Amino acid sequence: MKRSTVTDSKSTLPDFALDIVDYSAVALFVINPEHRVIFWNKACEALTGIRATGVLDTDRHWQAFYREPRPCLADIVINGAYEEVARHYTKYGKSPLLADGLHAEGWFDNLSGKRRYLIFDAAPVYNREGELIAAIETLQDLTDDKRAADDRDARIAELQDALAKSAALKGFFHVCAWCGNIHDQKGHWIPIEEFLSRHSKLSHGICPDCMRIVSPELYSRLHEEEP
Repeated sequence: MKRSTVTDSKSTLPDFALDIVDYSAVALFVINPEHRVIFWNKACEALTGIRATGVLDTDRHWQAFYREPRPCLADIVINGAYEEVARHYTKYGKSPLLADGLHAEGWFDNLSGKRRYLIFDAAPVYNREGELIAAIETLQDLTDDKRAADDRDARIAELQDALAKSAALKGFFHVCAWCGNIHDQKGHWIPIEEFLSRHSKLSHGICPDCMRIVSPELYSRLHEEEP
């Protein structure tokens, strides 16, 4: 019985080896030197929303990721034209683990109905004679991790901005000795509360000296309760 995720050109592999790769949690596909898909595992089906039967023995694997025909990472590996990776990816590099392997990553607005951040790794496959017989490409969905990292970076940026604004308050300011207004950088005299609210968050309370004048009974009661 023909397996739906692999072409006949791979049928020489033992069934258990095919099963291991087919049921791997890592999405992957394989193309031959003619850029035709010879393997598309179940995880790749789930991630891309494209069934293996729709791409096997074709060169249309690009349709899973792009609107128009263009090389995938595995195609660049097959061609050996590694300089082309810069034309198609903004974040890329050599694989840290596999010789002649490539790594790339980026956002995809509509991958199986969702916006996803994918990491690609592709590497050549050689036979015992050293001849190139295929290229394998793996896909990892790191959307949640990327969003968490972006949120963390945004919070850090907000904190740095807040610290920069706080630092701007250091130094000398002109304060009216009569009313307490502050002379701002635009040349205006503004109430100190307004000046501080522009650079930080304020909350209101009442100091003990003012409480003794405004509400002596409350002042006495609070201080009588102190140990």
